[in-house]
Amino acid sequence: MQQVRKPLCKHLGIDHLIFGFAHDIATVAAITNAGGYGAYGAYGAYGATRRFSGEIREKLALIRSLVGEKPFGADLVLPPGMPEHNSKKAIEAEISEEHKNFVVRLIEKYQVLPASGPGMLTFFIRSSDIEEAQVQAVLESLVNIFACGIGAPPEVLRRAKALGKTTLALIGSLHHVQRALADGADTLVAQGYDARAHTGPIGTYFSGAANC
Repeated sequence: MQQVRKPLCKHLGIDHLIFGFAHDIATVAAITNAGGYGAYGAYGAYGATRRFSGEIREKLALIRSLVGEKPFGADLVLPPGMPEHNSKKAIEAEISEEHKNFVVRLIEKYQVLPASGPGMLTFFIRSSDIEEAQVQAVLESLVNIFACGIGAPPEVLRRAKALGKTTLALIGSLHHVQRALADGADTLVAQGYDARAHTGPIGTYFSGAANC
């Protein structure tokens, strides 16, 4: 592990081989300032992928002001197969009547009270339009690493590399490794079930770099 740690730390400009992904900017800055690699989850807490581009720019600029020239990154969720536009009506049109009736029956059976207002997950519909705006916000920022939490589109990685950013893919199982490398990711970081069960039953067992 020491043979991996030293060249990777030197390559990334950090003192400790620790990646810390967080939605809180103070936490990201603290990790970087302590010699690790802080990465801002630009997709938003408790509502994955729900950060608009303006919010992302603001947060990343604030982190840079807190860490000076020390390296930090940003993490986006870029799953394939998203609708083209941010249209709630279009998404709702795809929900079958069978499913709608099933939900109604559950509400009636368990006497669920009506919602007092829209939930935090309903104001933002994932789409290719918003995804591109998020990507552009990160690419225009001063982050050193562009990380992909779900999906690593080759074209996005190519654009990030062209701007001198190191690309990173979070992997949750062995079959993710070859896919991430084929897509062009420079660095791999393992994320197992101990990361809030995002990746199934596999624990965090490996972290390394494709270019070490």
